[in-house]
Amino acid sequence: MKTLPYISPYPLVSQPGIYLTSERIEELGLWKNKFLWPEEKQLVAQVLLLNEKGLVWEETEKERFRDDYFSLVKIPVQEHVPWAQKTLPILPKIHEKVIELIQKKIDTGVYEPFYSSYHHQ
Repeated sequence: MKTLPYISPYPLVSQPGIYLTSERIEELGLWKNKFLWPEEKQLVAQVLLLNEKGLVWEETEKERFRDDYFSLVKIPVQEHVPWAQKTLPILPKIHEKVIELIQKKIDTGVYEPFYSSYHHQ
């Protein structure tokens, strides 16, 4: 049986991790937080560092649950033909970014191709 990692009551986080880099800790705004005491900030950093493999900053870092722990879930759906097939216009100035974002999601498996009978008409 796996146990939770040990958390020191007197944490001192000095080394960044592989995924939780110094830049990413800065991005989180942890050190600039005025609500937490310095010791609490160190504790949060230690907990994040011990669990850094569960943190994701980029699409390519995303993974999925292992099939041997969780079986795949298939949700049965009934095909629906919409009343109107309108697409929202994409502003020309963000068109390339939208295409890149969608392509990243397809490449990482977040989006799957959708084939339907009414798409081929």
